[in-house]
Amino acid sequence: MVSKKNIIIGFIVFLLFASTFLIIYEKRSPQRALNNFSKLIESENFDDLSLTIYYSNAFTMLPLSVEDLKSHRSTVKVTVNGDQLAEHIDLLKTISNVDLIPVRKKSRIDARVYYVFENKGRKILDVAMWGDGDDDDSIYVNGKEFKENDILINALRTFR
Repeated sequence: MVSKKNIIIGFIVFLLFASTFLIIYEKRSPQRALNNFSKLIESENFDDLSLTIYYSNAFTMLPLSVEDLKSHRSTVKVTVNGDQLAEHIDLLKTISNVDLIPVRKKSRIDARVYYVFENKGRKILDVAMWGDGDDDDSIYVNGKEFKENDILINALRTFR
């Protein structure tokens, strides 16, 4: 027979597990990342902010993960420091206010372009392009898939 003490302990363990999961999920939330990015841009403190862009023009039939793209021999890596980013504050504000629309049908990532904003070496926001679904191309923001967004794509042209 199960005692009340065991039931209470089990319930407390369940609550701790559930709250930990929700906290971790919320921290990885793309919308939360955009909100944090927006606050950082509004503070206009670019000293520790950086942008790293990875892209490849190599032709391959196989889909690439972000790690595949970053380690591919034909990948180009561009690093933009805080001073250079500060010159484009209006563009950064546009990125921070983008609307993310979830895709209807999930696809597999095929990363041909990846960029990540970091502050003091910690990832704030990352975008991988593209998904290889049947519908319109998609993008991945902090690992979650959304419909392609021109603002997030065109922003890179400034820094290439």
